[in-house]
Amino acid sequence: MNHGVIVPVFLPYAGCKRRCVFCDQHAVSGLYNVPSLDEMESLYDEWSKRGRVCEIAFYGGTITALEKKRLIEYLSWAHSKLGNDGYIRISTRPDEIDEETVSILKEFGVRHVEVGVQSFDNRVLKASNRGHTAEDAERAIRLLKSSGFTVGAHLMIGLPESTPSSELCSAQRLVELKVDTCRIHPTLVFEATPLHRMYEQGLYEPLSLEDAVKRTANLYALLQRFGVKVIRLGLFLESNALTRLAAGPHHPAFGHMVKSRAFYEVSSQLATVNLEIVYSERYESIVSGYKRENIKRWENEGLHISLIPVKKEGILNVNGVDMKWVV
Repeated sequence: MNHGVIVPVFLPYAGCKRRCVFCDQHAVSGLYNVPSLDEMESLYDEWSKRGRVCEIAFYGGTITALEKKRLIEYLSWAHSKLGNDGYIRISTRPDEIDEETVSILKEFGVRHVEVGVQSFDNRVLKASNRGHTAEDAERAIRLLKSSGFTVGAHLMIGLPESTPSSELCSAQRLVELKVDTCRIHPTLVFEATPLHRMYEQGLYEPLSLEDAVKRTANLYALLQRFGVKVIRLGLFLESNALTRLAAGPHHPAFGHMVKSRAFYEVSSQLATVNLEIVYSERYESIVSGYKRENIKRWENEGLHISLIPVKKEGILNVNGVDMKWVV
């Protein structure tokens, strides 16, 4: 994939046949209507002012559940803007991927398909009103991988009925299926969603920020160590979305907190009495942790810490073990 400008096209609820208990795509995207082709053209023109466009990414909704004519209309537009060398990415549901759809995606140059798995625990999927099963997700991923796509997955933590164990099992399943990328975010409670009503009735308790960071860090470490690139941690929420956030572990530095916590957890396993960390200067914040939490934890554990910053890039070693995969 070439470096350049990515044009994000949000399709809030387009193609969705049901609402998951946690979902508020209007809040997350800041949009209330699905854009027309003219609006997408204007969007493309605006983003292209920032540099050469290398990718168009369709987010939100369920683009592959649209009528085939409309799906082809969107993809044809994207392909006409990028040509054969461009990169088209879509996100969709596991139960809206079949061989006919795959054929259309390939015909119009889609290269990366992100599948909204969320969990491989069927109890969690049912409690979240996902409307698909873990088996649907596995089938979709296998079909996409065998068809030559780069395949991503979305996972969520803290969903109704979810546990740290079931979340780790979901991450392990993605490793076994050899997905290429993953996005992870904690469950947030937005106003006027079914989850909000569950929360108000005492039927759902969101994770604390501390628990969300720790549980996400465990998934992050597992995926990264086994070659699944985690490309997003947490949700970015604009001011409008924040006004509709009723509860849940949202933090603007969530991604950094997760990476530094993962570094702490894995590094601690390599320590006995001494902890020698050699790192490129740019990794200082990952090593020390959010508000120096890692340093404080190691000191409280009685470890002798030796921090050795170096100017050379790409260095992150703990007691001689390469930890660059964390970042």
